[in-house]
Amino acid sequence: MHFDVYATSLAELEGLGATVVQPLERWTVMADPEGTLFCAFLRDEMSADRMHGLVVDSIDPVALGTWWGRVYETPVTINGDDWATLENVPGVPIQTMDFTLVPEVRTVKNRIHWDVVSADPDTLVSAGATLLRARDDQIGWHVLADPEGNEFCVFDGEP
Repeated sequence: MHFDVYATSLAELEGLGATVVQPLERWTVMADPEGTLFCAFLRDEMSADRMHGLVVDSIDPVALGTWWGRVYETPVTINGDDWATLENVPGVPIQTMDFTLVPEVRTVKNRIHWDVVSADPDTLVSAGATLLRARDDQIGWHVLADPEGNEFCVFDGEP
């Protein structure tokens, strides 16, 4: 899982401690100071929102993107068998959530996760999520995993 961000130059991001991992034609794969990968998309002018999107590695991006589309009640765009996209999800401060095909299954906990607001976390479990930890005296939220094991937190409220 990684973020896609906008920048006016790679030097700007390197000045903040990032390093170039792999330059590609339309973007550059970079690593933050802790080694977490992200993709930088260069723009002549910085947009109001530096964050473009969240990219989720998936063994079945169509199924996982469709699942999250149902969670967020938003349409999913299927881009072949290897890529699915949710765009402009209400209440989500990024333009896209992209689910991309990778050959390997997830083996460690994600370093990045997102939070969801739900009036009833049990509806997410009924839809295929797994409850990893219920809200208790130590945490005021529920920890769940989507059908591919990506962890997310669920806070009480109306989406």
